[in-house]
Amino acid sequence: MFKKVRKFIPAVILFGALLSANSAFAASSGTITGGTLNFASNTDQNALTEGSNVTSSNSLVGFGSIGTVDVTEQFSTINTNDYLRIDDNRGTNEGWQIKVSASDLTANVEDKTTGKTGDTVQITLPIGSVLKANTASLSNIAGSMEGITSQTGATSLSPSGVALVTADKGYGAGAYSANVTYALSLPNYLPADATLTPSDATDSKFANVTDPTRIGMFAGDYSTTIQYAVTVAP
Repeated sequence: MFKKVRKFIPAVILFGALLSANSAFAASSGTITGGTLNFASNTDQNALTEGSNVTSSNSLVGFGSIGTVDVTEQFSTINTNDYLRIDDNRGTNEGWQIKVSASDLTANVEDKTTGKTGDTVQITLPIGSVLKANTASLSNIAGSMEGITSQTGATSLSPSGVALVTADKGYGAGAYSANVTYALSLPNYLPADATLTPSDATDSKFANVTDPTRIGMFAGDYSTTIQYAVTVAP
């Protein structure tokens, strides 16, 4: 009986040794969760902070008093700034792009040619003729500037949009800020691609105008919507 017990002792010891060896190779695991691509714009540089996960955002840029009609002098160009910030916390390194678009500049003014109260004419100025944007500066708050490029020089805006800042695929993880300068320049006379839409097409002298360049700039309140779009890198 004593001999049989002794034969089993080495087997028990060996099995314990195998358990200890296997335990040494057991792996520990952990997960990194990706965040979001956040964007913000502000006309006050000091108030610019990290934004939220949005794909589009309207600019709050305004042009104030553009000027007073004087047929002997050109309107002064109105320059104004907007400040942008983008934070890429996604953990995908797929890049991103900020584009800006603007609707045509429009105004509704009283139509003085019909002789009737309440008649109006809508003035539409194609935005590319009057408004330009320039990325004046681009800097990193966190992350590398490698693979980050910006539009250079004054570029005419359009309803379809132009690229302001791009992080190529494989880059863009970090936080970045940009200063965009907008320049509004109006002529004394309507540009050739302007259109006039009177509310009374029968009596208005502005119906079916073929050469708007002969018509002086109308006094009135003009508006456009400037919008940023944030997408992955093209």
